[in-house]
Amino acid sequence: MGINDGRIAFVSNEILGNFNPDRTIDCHGDLILPGFVNCHTHLAENLFKGLMEEVNFEGLFYTTLFRWESLLDPEMVYWGSMAGALDALRCGVTTISDMYHHASATAEAVSEVGIRGHIGQKILGFALKRPPHQTESGIDYNFDFSAFSAQLDAAVEFASAWAGKADGRITTCIAPHATNTLNREMFATIADRAAAEGLRIHLHLAQMASERKAILSREGMGCVAFLEDVGLLDRPVLGAHAIFLDEGEIEI
Repeated sequence: MGINDGRIAFVSNEILGNFNPDRTIDCHGDLILPGFVNCHTHLAENLFKGLMEEVNFEGLFYTTLFRWESLLDPEMVYWGSMAGALDALRCGVTTISDMYHHASATAEAVSEVGIRGHIGQKILGFALKRPPHQTESGIDYNFDFSAFSAQLDAAVEFASAWAGKADGRITTCIAPHATNTLNREMFATIADRAAAEGLRIHLHLAQMASERKAILSREGMGCVAFLEDVGLLDRPVLGAHAIFLDEGEIEI
Protein backbone atom coordinates (compact mmCIF):
# COMPACT_ATOMS: atom_id res chain seq x y z
CA MET A 1 0.00 0.00 0.00
CA GLY A 2 1.41 3.34 -1.02
CA ILE A 3 0.52 6.48 0.94
CA ASN A 4 1.08 9.92 -0.55
CA ASP A 5 0.16 13.17 1.22
CA GLY A 6 -1.94 11.28 3.74
CA ARG A 7 -3.98 9.45 1.09
CA ILE A 8 -3.82 5.92 -0.30
CA ALA A 9 -2.07 6.17 -3.68
CA PHE A 10 -2.31 2.50 -4.62
CA VAL A 11 -2.79 -1.05 -3.33
CA SER A 12 -0.75 -3.66 -5.18
CA ASN A 13 1.62 -6.61 -4.79
CA GLU A 14 4.41 -4.38 -6.02
CA ILE A 15 5.37 -0.73 -5.96
CA LEU A 16 3.72 1.03 -8.89
CA GLY A 17 5.23 3.56 -11.25
CA ASN A 18 7.93 5.86 -9.96
CA PHE A 19 6.70 5.74 -6.36
CA ASN A 20 9.80 6.19 -4.20
CA PRO A 21 8.87 5.93 -0.51
CA ASP A 22 10.55 8.09 2.10
CA ARG A 23 9.65 5.49 4.72
CA THR A 24 8.76 1.80 4.56
CA ILE A 25 6.75 0.07 7.31
CA ASP A 26 6.66 -3.73 7.49
CA CYS A 27 3.02 -4.67 8.18
CA HIS A 28 3.50 -8.40 7.62
CA GLY A 29 0.94 -10.30 9.68
CA ASP A 30 -1.05 -7.16 10.43
CA LEU A 31 -4.45 -6.02 9.21
CA ILE A 32 -4.85 -2.54 7.73
CA LEU A 33 -8.30 -1.11 8.46
CA PRO A 34 -10.04 2.23 8.02
CA GLY A 35 -10.32 4.27 11.19
CA PHE A 36 -13.24 3.31 13.41
CA VAL A 37 -16.11 5.72 14.10
CA ASN A 38 -17.54 6.18 17.59
CA CYS A 39 -21.06 7.40 16.83
CA HIS A 40 -21.85 8.55 20.37
CA THR A 41 -19.50 9.61 23.12
CA HIS A 42 -18.75 12.15 25.82
CA LEU A 43 -14.97 12.50 25.63
CA ALA A 44 -14.73 14.70 28.71
CA GLU A 45 -16.32 12.01 30.87
CA ASN A 46 -12.96 10.27 30.70
CA LEU A 47 -12.53 12.22 33.94
CA PHE A 48 -15.23 10.08 35.56
CA LYS A 49 -13.85 6.72 34.43
CA GLY A 50 -14.06 4.11 37.18
CA LEU A 51 -16.03 6.23 39.62
CA MET A 52 -19.01 4.67 41.40
CA GLU A 53 -19.20 1.61 39.17
CA GLU A 54 -21.36 -0.12 41.80
CA VAL A 55 -24.23 2.37 41.28
CA ASN A 56 -26.91 1.36 38.78
CA PHE A 57 -27.02 3.58 35.71
CA GLU A 58 -30.31 5.33 36.39
CA GLY A 59 -29.41 5.92 40.03
CA LEU A 60 -26.07 7.40 39.05
CA PHE A 61 -27.66 9.48 36.34
CA TYR A 62 -30.15 11.38 38.45
CA THR A 63 -28.43 11.50 41.83
CA THR A 64 -24.82 12.06 40.85
CA LEU A 65 -23.84 12.59 37.22
CA PHE A 66 -25.56 15.93 36.60
CA ARG A 67 -24.03 17.26 39.83
CA TRP A 68 -20.57 16.17 38.74
CA GLU A 69 -21.08 17.82 35.38
CA SER A 70 -22.07 21.09 37.04
CA LEU A 71 -18.60 21.25 38.63
CA LEU A 72 -16.73 21.10 35.32
CA ASP A 73 -15.33 24.27 33.77
CA PRO A 74 -14.01 24.63 30.19
CA GLU A 75 -10.44 23.77 31.19
CA MET A 76 -11.55 20.54 32.87
CA VAL A 77 -13.62 19.63 29.81
CA TYR A 78 -10.61 20.37 27.57
CA TRP A 79 -8.29 18.04 29.47
CA GLY A 80 -10.95 15.35 29.83
CA SER A 81 -11.63 15.59 26.10
CA MET A 82 -7.92 15.50 25.33
CA ALA A 83 -7.57 12.27 27.33
CA GLY A 84 -10.69 10.86 25.69
CA ALA A 85 -9.52 11.75 22.18
CA LEU A 86 -6.10 10.19 22.74
CA ASP A 87 -7.74 7.10 24.21
CA ALA A 88 -9.98 6.86 21.14
CA LEU A 89 -7.04 7.20 18.77
CA ARG A 90 -5.11 4.54 20.69
CA CYS A 91 -8.01 2.16 20.01
CA GLY A 92 -8.17 2.95 16.30
CA VAL A 93 -11.06 5.43 16.48
CA THR A 94 -10.40 8.37 14.16
CA THR A 95 -13.89 9.94 14.15
CA ILE A 96 -16.15 10.67 17.12
CA SER A 97 -19.62 12.13 17.60
CA ASP A 98 -19.64 13.98 20.91
CA MET A 99 -22.24 15.90 22.89
CA TYR A 100 -21.33 17.71 26.10
CA HIS A 101 -21.10 20.95 28.01
CA HIS A 102 -18.41 23.49 27.02
CA ALA A 103 -18.31 21.99 23.52
CA SER A 104 -15.72 24.52 22.35
CA ALA A 105 -13.24 22.96 24.79
CA THR A 106 -13.92 19.53 23.32
CA ALA A 107 -13.54 20.92 19.80
CA GLU A 108 -10.18 22.43 20.74
CA ALA A 109 -8.95 19.06 22.02
CA VAL A 110 -10.22 17.20 18.96
CA SER A 111 -8.58 19.76 16.69
CA GLU A 112 -5.22 19.41 18.44
CA VAL A 113 -5.23 15.60 18.56
CA GLY A 114 -6.02 15.45 14.84
CA ILE A 115 -9.08 13.21 14.76
CA ARG A 116 -12.42 14.07 13.17
CA GLY A 117 -15.26 15.26 15.35
CA HIS A 118 -19.01 15.69 14.96
CA ILE A 119 -19.61 17.83 18.03
CA GLY A 120 -22.63 19.40 19.68
CA GLN A 121 -23.23 21.58 22.72
CA LYS A 122 -25.58 19.81 25.14
CA ILE A 123 -28.99 21.38 25.77
CA LEU A 124 -30.98 20.62 28.91
CA GLY A 125 -34.50 21.58 29.89
CA PHE A 126 -33.32 22.86 33.25
CA ALA A 127 -30.41 24.71 34.81
CA LEU A 128 -27.51 22.31 35.42
CA LYS A 129 -27.22 23.66 38.96
CA ARG A 130 -30.83 22.53 39.55
CA PRO A 131 -30.96 19.04 37.98
CA PRO A 132 -33.83 16.54 38.14
CA HIS A 133 -34.29 14.74 41.43
CA GLN A 134 -36.19 11.72 42.60
CA THR A 135 -39.37 12.26 44.62
CA GLU A 136 -41.84 9.82 46.14
CA SER A 137 -44.13 10.29 43.14
CA GLY A 138 -41.40 10.11 40.48
CA ILE A 139 -38.76 12.34 38.94
CA ASP A 140 -39.10 16.12 39.18
CA TYR A 141 -37.32 17.53 36.12
CA ASN A 142 -37.22 21.17 37.28
CA PHE A 143 -38.02 22.40 33.76
CA ASP A 144 -36.95 26.02 33.22
CA PHE A 145 -37.64 27.54 29.79
CA SER A 146 -35.37 30.52 30.42
CA ALA A 147 -32.41 28.26 31.25
CA PHE A 148 -33.23 26.12 28.22
CA SER A 149 -33.36 29.13 25.87
CA ALA A 150 -29.92 30.30 26.96
CA GLN A 151 -28.50 26.83 26.37
CA LEU A 152 -30.12 26.60 22.93
CA ASP A 153 -28.62 29.96 21.93
CA ALA A 154 -25.19 28.81 23.11
CA ALA A 155 -25.53 25.54 21.20
CA VAL A 156 -26.44 27.30 17.96
CA GLU A 157 -23.59 29.78 18.44
CA PHE A 158 -21.11 26.93 18.93
CA ALA A 159 -22.42 25.07 15.88
CA SER A 160 -21.98 28.15 13.72
CA ALA A 161 -18.55 29.07 15.07
CA TRP A 162 -16.94 25.64 14.73
CA ALA A 163 -18.52 24.22 11.58
CA GLY A 164 -15.77 23.24 9.14
CA LYS A 165 -12.91 24.16 11.47
CA ALA A 166 -9.66 22.16 11.75
CA ASP A 167 -9.37 21.89 7.96
CA GLY A 168 -12.88 20.49 7.75
CA ARG A 169 -12.34 17.78 10.35
CA ILE A 170 -14.96 19.28 12.66
CA THR A 171 -18.65 19.23 11.83
CA THR A 172 -21.29 20.43 14.24
CA CYS A 173 -24.81 19.83 15.47
CA ILE A 174 -27.02 20.81 18.38
CA ALA A 175 -27.52 18.28 21.14
CA PRO A 176 -30.72 18.22 23.21
CA HIS A 177 -29.91 15.82 26.02
CA ALA A 178 -32.80 13.32 25.93
CA THR A 179 -36.51 13.05 25.25
CA ASN A 180 -37.38 13.12 28.95
CA THR A 181 -35.04 15.92 30.07
CA LEU A 182 -36.75 18.53 27.87
CA ASN A 183 -40.48 19.05 27.40
CA ARG A 184 -42.69 19.34 24.32
CA GLU A 185 -42.43 23.13 24.04
CA MET A 186 -38.65 22.91 24.20
CA PHE A 187 -38.40 20.20 21.54
CA ALA A 188 -40.76 22.10 19.25
CA THR A 189 -38.55 25.18 19.67
CA ILE A 190 -35.45 23.12 18.86
CA ALA A 191 -37.12 21.65 15.76
CA ASP A 192 -37.99 25.14 14.47
CA ARG A 193 -34.53 26.53 15.23
CA ALA A 194 -32.73 23.57 13.66
CA ALA A 195 -34.83 23.93 10.51
CA ALA A 196 -34.17 27.67 10.32
CA GLU A 197 -30.41 27.25 10.86
CA GLY A 198 -29.99 24.05 8.83
CA LEU A 199 -28.60 22.12 11.80
CA ARG A 200 -28.25 18.43 12.52
CA ILE A 201 -29.35 16.99 15.87
CA HIS A 202 -27.71 14.49 18.23
CA LEU A 203 -29.53 13.24 21.32
CA HIS A 204 -30.03 10.32 23.69
CA LEU A 205 -33.07 8.39 22.53
CA ALA A 206 -34.93 5.81 24.62
CA GLN A 207 -31.78 4.96 26.52
CA MET A 208 -33.47 4.10 29.83
CA ALA A 209 -36.73 2.49 30.93
CA SER A 210 -37.53 5.60 33.00
CA GLU A 211 -37.16 7.77 29.88
CA ARG A 212 -39.76 5.76 27.98
CA LYS A 213 -42.02 5.65 31.04
CA ALA A 214 -41.83 9.43 31.41
CA ILE A 215 -42.72 10.07 27.76
CA LEU A 216 -45.55 7.53 27.77
CA SER A 217 -46.97 9.23 30.86
CA ARG A 218 -46.39 12.77 29.60
CA GLU A 219 -47.27 12.36 25.92
CA GLY A 220 -49.14 9.06 25.57
CA MET A 221 -46.63 7.74 23.03
CA GLY A 222 -43.10 6.39 22.79
CA CYS A 223 -39.92 8.43 22.46
CA VAL A 224 -39.52 8.16 18.67
CA ALA A 225 -43.20 8.83 18.04
CA PHE A 226 -42.96 11.89 20.27
CA LEU A 227 -39.99 13.31 18.34
CA GLU A 228 -41.83 12.71 15.08
CA ASP A 229 -44.91 14.43 16.48
CA VAL A 230 -42.99 17.62 17.40
CA GLY A 231 -41.25 17.75 14.00
CA LEU A 232 -37.74 16.95 15.18
CA LEU A 233 -37.36 14.03 12.78
CA ASP A 234 -37.71 16.41 9.84
CA ARG A 235 -34.03 17.21 10.49
CA PRO A 236 -31.08 14.76 10.24
CA VAL A 237 -31.07 13.12 13.67
CA LEU A 238 -28.52 10.88 15.39
CA GLY A 239 -30.41 9.08 18.16
CA ALA A 240 -28.05 7.33 20.57
CA HIS A 241 -28.88 4.00 22.24
CA ALA A 242 -32.52 3.56 21.06
CA ILE A 243 -33.06 0.59 23.38
CA PHE A 244 -36.61 0.94 24.68
CA LEU A 245 -38.61 1.10 21.44
CA ASP A 246 -41.71 -0.68 20.21
CA GLU A 247 -42.13 -2.15 16.72
CA GLY A 248 -43.89 0.94 15.41
CA GLU A 249 -41.07 3.20 16.53
CA ILE A 250 -38.47 0.93 14.96
CA GLU A 251 -40.42 1.23 11.72
CA ILE A 252 -40.31 5.05 11.96
